[in-house]
Amino acid sequence: MALDCKGIRMLHFADAHIGMENYGRIDPATGLHSRLQDFLDTLEATVDYAIEHDFDLIVFAGDAFKTRDPNPTQHREFARRIMRAAARGIPVVLLVGNHDVPNAAGKANSLELYGVLQAPNVHVLQRPTILRLDTRRGPVQVAALPHLPRSSLLAREEFRSLGLAELNTLMADKLCRVIDDLAARLDPEVPSVLTAHLSVAEGRVGSERTIMVGTEMVLPVSALDRPEFDYVALGHLHPHQVLGPGGKVVYAGSLDRVDFGEEGDAKGFVAVDLVRGDARWEFVANRVRPFVTLRVQAGVEDPTADILRAIESRDLDGAIVKLVVAVDPKRWPQVRQKEIVAALEERAFFALPIHREFTAPAVALRNPAITERVNPVDALEQYFRTSKKPACDLEGLLARARRLEEEIREAERASAGL
Repeated sequence: MALDCKGIRMLHFADAHIGMENYGRIDPATGLHSRLQDFLDTLEATVDYAIEHDFDLIVFAGDAFKTRDPNPTQHREFARRIMRAAARGIPVVLLVGNHDVPNAAGKANSLELYGVLQAPNVHVLQRPTILRLDTRRGPVQVAALPHLPRSSLLAREEFRSLGLAELNTLMADKLCRVIDDLAARLDPEVPSVLTAHLSVAEGRVGSERTIMVGTEMVLPVSALDRPEFDYVALGHLHPHQVLGPGGKVVYAGSLDRVDFGEEGDAKGFVAVDLVRGDARWEFVANRVRPFVTLRVQAGVEDPTADILRAIESRDLDGAIVKLVVAVDPKRWPQVRQKEIVAALEERAFFALPIHREFTAPAVALRNPAITERVNPVDALEQYFRTSKKPACDLEGLLARARRLEEEIREAERASAGL
C-alpha cells in the first residue's frame, strides 16, 4: 500500500453495478455475459487489494447491482467476493443505494439477505444509523445515510400535490437534519466516517456533465464537509472526484465503465488512512476494459479505405469501440459496411453499429403548396401527386387517411364529452 498508514486502513468503493450487460456477449465457457464478468473481475481485484494490504475495514457506498431485482447468479457472484473479505476478518459495511431499493414497499432490498442470515463481519445499513466497529487497529464509527426515495415523503398526504423541485427541496432539508443528528451522536474521541449514497452540488455525473438542479435531490457540500466526520465515503456519481474545501468528501466512482459517457474516467477505489481529525487517502485505479470512440473523416475518393486505415492505426485490442464516420451523404453508399464491421470485430473486443455524421446533409426542398394551413389529408394528396414516386393506390390510401382522421375527431369529441 502506497499510503504510510498510521491509523485504521479503510477501503472505500461504490457502484459495483453487478449485472451490467451492455456491449458484450455470452461466454459459452461460463454461461456468463462478458460484461458481467468484467464487473466481477474489478470487484475481485478490489477485494484482493483489501486482503493483500491488510485492511481493517471495507465500506461499500451503495448500488451493488444494476437492477433492483438481481438474478440468483448475480447474487451468488457478488456474495462470493464480499464473503471472502469477511472470512478474513475484515468488517464489510454495505450501504443501500438507489439501485438496491425495491420499487414496492413490501419487497426486500437486494442487500437485506446478509442481515437476515447474520453473515459474520457483514453489516447492511439500510436506514440512517451509526455503526461502531472494533477493528484490528482500533475502534471506528460509521455514520450511514442510505438512499432515501421520494416515496418516503409522498406517503404523507400533505406532500402528494407538490412538484418535483419542491419535493427535492424538502428531501434535502430532511437529509440535512438527519446528518445533523448523526454528527451530534458521534463519540468525538473515535475516528468517524460518514457514508452516503446521494448527489452533491457541483458533482460531475460523467463526461464533464454536472448535476441538473431540480431534476434530482442534491445536497450542498457544506452539509457533509464538517469536523465531526474525518472522511465522507460517497456513492452514486460514477466519476471518482473530490468535493469541498476540506478534501475529504470523496466519490470513489463506479468500479467499471458503464457507458461511453465514462470513456475517459479512471475506475477503482479509495484507500484511506483513518485517524481522528486527520484522515488521508489515495485513489487506486483498477485495470478496466477501454472504451474507444474512433472518429473518422471519410474522403470522397474511397471512404472505405480511409475508415479501414483509421481502424488499423489505433490500438483497439480488448476495447469496446464506437466508430463515428463523418461522410458526405452522397458517398455513404460507397462505404462497404460489412468490410468495416469485419475489420472492427477482428481488432476489438466489441464494436457498436457504425454511427454516421453527414458532413453535407442533403437539403430537402419544401413543396410550396403544402403549408401549415393545409388539411393533413390534403397535404398527403398534394405530396404524392407531385412526388416522382406516387403511391400505387393513391385513392385507397387517401380513403384510409380520411377514415383515420374522422376516428381521431370522434375520439376527441368523446373525450370532450360532446
